[in-house]
Amino acid sequence: MKRIASIDAMRGFAMVLVITQHAFHLATVDLAQSSVGTLIYAVTRMASVAFMVVSGAMIGFFQSKASDQGKLVRRYLKRAIVVALSGHLLIPLVRYFYYQADPGGRFLHNLAADYPITDTIAVCLAIGVIIITRMSSRKRGMLAIALLVVTPAIQLLWSVEGKLAIIIKEALFGAPFVETPIAVPWPLVPWLGVFLIGSIGGAAIGQIWKKPESVERKSRDFLKVSLLLFACGMALSVAYKLLRVHAGDLFSTEFFHVIYPTRSTLLLPVYLGILLAVLALILRIVRAGSGSLLPVWVLTVFGRTSLFTYITQFIYVHTLPAIAGYKGNLTLTGYIILLLLSLPASWITSYGYGRISGKIKGGDRAQYLNARL
Repeated sequence: MKRIASIDAMRGFAMVLVITQHAFHLATVDLAQSSVGTLIYAVTRMASVAFMVVSGAMIGFFQSKASDQGKLVRRYLKRAIVVALSGHLLIPLVRYFYYQADPGGRFLHNLAADYPITDTIAVCLAIGVIIITRMSSRKRGMLAIALLVVTPAIQLLWSVEGKLAIIIKEALFGAPFVETPIAVPWPLVPWLGVFLIGSIGGAAIGQIWKKPESVERKSRDFLKVSLLLFACGMALSVAYKLLRVHAGDLFSTEFFHVIYPTRSTLLLPVYLGILLAVLALILRIVRAGSGSLLPVWVLTVFGRTSLFTYITQFIYVHTLPAIAGYKGNLTLTGYIILLLLSLPASWITSYGYGRISGKIKGGDRAQYLNARL
């Protein structure tokens, strides 16, 4: 199957964000609480949104051009199983020495109770491919908005008691106000909404695939929507801050915690706007031709080996620095140095895996210099 340069590059961009975010986990408390740290934290939290959006975009693209929808469903159901098993089993393993205190006990605990984003993506792949093959982009958009809006309402209004009910709420919507026996940072309902939003973008790329001459017009449309989303997200976040300062006594602490500008609430339009702008830029670069495609090709190496990259990057940004004693000790300078070392190290590892696995072949760079979208 011919590779899709723009989607591979977007997935690679998501991997760069992931590595940038995870490296920040080793920052000192002073850096994390500083204004610079707050800015880094806000930007890098876009990583999970990018990861989920691009995962949905892949299905949206292939659904838009697939003649056998049943085959597509079977393909991604199998992919969901691979993602769930690989991520859930291997991520705790590669992070084993990240936990200096009782690493063995922590490893077993993580296997049983910690559910990383790869688990949520796996479920979204299984459910999403069925939704995507049965709903138009417009209906998927409406469903996505409904899922995102209903989540904070249910978090606030659904009061649960009992271990099973707490687990169900945590897994589906998140349960920020109670202690839970499991950890699901990416609950299914809101993140399925983000996933479905990504599928709409993938379908749009599918339309461009059929008419490559529409790249300029479509990319301009993407930029316009990007600016609108960014402005909307910023306005919502500013409104939140003003309410928090001037009318905080009118609302409960729980209310403000639920709508706090995070990955799936008020800052989500900002993140989506940025990702759409990056997509427009990549489409224009690919359309422009071979002279400017090297950065895109570099990103596609991460993109084509994304599951492998996501798992192995923990070695460079968590395990090795923790063994060296830098966990919780990275200053801003140390954080920058870690990024300068871990990004190329992870890329080289991913490229090597790509060559061994056959995902990247000899003459690969030349192939991408003549890529179609």
